[in-house]
Amino acid sequence: MAPPAAGIKAIVVGAGFGGLAAAIECHRQGHEVEVYESFAEPKMLGDMIPLSPNAGRIVFRWDGGHTFGRLAALSINLRDYGFHIHKHDTGEVVYTVPGAGMPPMLPPVGGHRGELHDVIFRHARDDRGIPIHLGQNITDYVEDGAQARHCPQDGRESAFFQVFADVVIGADGFCTGDTFNGWFGPDDVHFLLCTLKGGRGCCWDCCAAGCLEDVHRVLDGWDPVLRAAVDKTPAACLADWRLASLPPRPAWSRGRTAVLGGAAHPFAMEDAATLALCLRRAGKDGVPAALRAYQDIRYERVKKLQLLGKTTKEVWHTVDWSKWVIAFDAEKHAARRPSL
Repeated sequence: MAPPAAGIKAIVVGAGFGGLAAAIECHRQGHEVEVYESFAEPKMLGDMIPLSPNAGRIVFRWDGGHTFGRLAALSINLRDYGFHIHKHDTGEVVYTVPGAGMPPMLPPVGGHRGELHDVIFRHARDDRGIPIHLGQNITDYVEDGAQARHCPQDGRESAFFQVFADVVIGADGFCTGDTFNGWFGPDDVHFLLCTLKGGRGCCWDCCAAGCLEDVHRVLDGWDPVLRAAVDKTPAACLADWRLASLPPRPAWSRGRTAVLGGAAHPFAMEDAATLALCLRRAGKDGVPAALRAYQDIRYERVKKLQLLGKTTKEVWHTVDWSKWVIAFDAEKHAARRPSL
C-alpha cells in the first residue's frame, strides 16, 4: 500500500532504469509523478546487465516480490553460475568470481538489458498507472523558488509547452545452460558474453569496438569462440554507445531540480529510493532541503562506487565485492539519517 498523498508533484526526465526507479519510488512515497522521455517508443536494446541484491531488495519492495520474480524469470541466477574470466587468446579459464555467499533471499540476477527494462517499464506504467510521456525532448528548465517547470518538445507535433511541478529529477538514459563469461586482452579491451534462457538467447559486449567490422578487427587472434558468437549477430541487433570516465559531479541538486548519480545502472535505484524518502520526510515546503539531504546521504557512496568501476576494469578479478556493496539497503540507510 502506498502511503497517504504527500502533496508533492515530481517530474522525472528520462525513462531508463534510474528514471523508472525514481518514478516508482516517488509513487511508493505518495508523490504525484510523471515521466518524460525523448524516445518515441521503448527499444529492446542493450547487453547483459546484472541486478545485485542492493538493487534487488529495492525492486522486491515494490510489490512484494512479484516484479522481482518477473525479472528473475528472464535472467540467470549469478549465484549458481558465477563469472568466468578467460584468457583472450586461448579461452582458458583463469579465474571464476564465485556467486556463492550472496544473500539467500535475493539471488543476484542478470539478463538482457532491454528485457529487464521492459518489465520495470510495464510495472511503472501498467501496474502503478504512472504517466510516461514518450517522444518528448526536454529543451529547457526554469524555477521561481515556489515551483519548478520544464519545457518539453513533443516530437510528433513540434510544439513546446511548460509542465509545472515541485521537483524535477533528471535521469537521462533510456535502455546449453546459462553462462556469464569475460575475456580480457591487451590495450584495455575486454569481451563479455552471456547466454540466457537455457542457451536460447545470447548478448555480448565488446569494449573498444563500434561496429561489426571493428569487432572482427579487434578480436583478431582472440579465442575463436568469440568470433563464432559475433558471426551469428545480425548487424541490426548491434547497439553502439560511448563509455567515458568522468570525475564525480561536485553537486547533484540546485533549487528544485536534482539528478540521479548513475541513470543507467542499478546503483541509480539506490538514488531513487533515497530521493523519494527525503521528499516524503521534508514535505511540499521542504523540497530544496530534501534535495540537499539526498545529495549529502548519497554522495560519498556513489563516488566510491564510481571509482570502483574504474578499478574493476583495471583489476577485474581482485575487486572487493564486500558487504558494503551488495548488502547495502538504500531506504533503511536514508531512514536512519536525522529528520529534515
